[in-house]
Amino acid sequence: QDVSNGVTVALDGSGSSDADTDALTYAWTFSAVPAGSAITAADLSDETAVDPTFTPDLNGTYTLELVVNDGAADSAVDAVDVVVTDFLVIASGITLSLNRMNGTSVVEVDTASLPAAGLLEGHTIFGAAMHPTEPWLYAFSLNECQTGGGWCWGNARIDRFVVSTDGIDYAGLAFAYDVTTHASASIAACSTEDWGYTGQVGACAPVNGAFSTDGTRLYMKDDNDDVWHIFSLGADPDALTLLWEGGSTGLHGVAVHPTLQYVYNGSNAWTIGTDTLTSAFSGEGGNDTQIFGDLLFSTDDTFSVAVYSITDPAAPAEIATLDVGSNMARSIAVDRLLDRMVTVGRNAITAIGFDGAALTQESQILLTSTPNTEYRSVVLAADDSRAVSGAHRTPTS
Repeated sequence: QDVSNGVTVALDGSGSSDADTDALTYAWTFSAVPAGSAITAADLSDETAVDPTFTPDLNGTYTLELVVNDGAADSAVDAVDVVVTDFLVIASGITLSLNRMNGTSVVEVDTASLPAAGLLEGHTIFGAAMHPTEPWLYAFSLNECQTGGGWCWGNARIDRFVVSTDGIDYAGLAFAYDVTTHASASIAACSTEDWGYTGQVGACAPVNGAFSTDGTRLYMKDDNDDVWHIFSLGADPDALTLLWEGGSTGLHGVAVHPTLQYVYNGSNAWTIGTDTLTSAFSGEGGNDTQIFGDLLFSTDDTFSVAVYSITDPAAPAEIATLDVGSNMARSIAVDRLLDRMVTVGRNAITAIGFDGAALTQESQILLTSTPNTEYRSVVLAADDSRAVSGAHRTPTS
């Protein structure tokens, strides 16, 4: 089987039979799991059932063996490989394409788009967050325009898509930064600010966010006023409610601690309260922020990559930092062993090694193109052998 990470795997031994029609017993075991996986037979829904299920904890190949016995002396054994990979979702304008790695190729599975009605010409999906327990992807989008020679933002919204192994489907509008349609938008100052661009509502720019581990709260970074927004999600997946605006934090990256009540933007640490955030540590903002155990990886700005220890979650301690060049550190992907990473940015892809104490640039691909090629996000294939990035073009200015 080929499945995506987070999807429940259904096993099936019902093809087994006995020549004497004796009643059969079933025994499932894992004979191999990916390096670092904690999955055992105890994680099967019922290791003696004909059709148990399990949920993978890492990408890679899980090999299961099934021993069938007729209650007498006869047994037979068979095996199945379950290959787990991440889906790659690429945003282009108002469209999301669902892709999978297939050997050396990225294969498109399906596409889905925001409804075009009411959107302005420059409307673009800037980020997304996957719900931790449901197959729901929330896309953050806004109109990106130019007025008076400068950039402006507005008409911001959050839409829900449903992701499955077969495709991606648009599900509906979950929130709009528009006080006339979503009353809680009044909490956000940007919802009533005005760039003066014809037809544009507000000046909000939700560029990145992450859900709490239970999926009831969404922590969002607004790039216009550089503040946090906290949303609640109840029984209706298409009804986000804005609860709080506050704090001051720069750049785009957002990561929620998997077990403790902290959210991070780069090395800026914030304590999660009762629908508020309180600054616990003032550090460097991050264009991308990722947590693995007690390590936090970040592109500190558009120039450098950094690794922090969060053994003390309220005080990230810098372990190492590396300058990779101006505008070349937009996003980062870290391999499973946490000893190598790839960062991308303007006209650049950089491979970096990490030995636990220092970061070392291993290689760098530089492009020369007009207009510039802006790589804004990057992921690694399941075996860490390939990096895949989304890009868009920007004027040379």
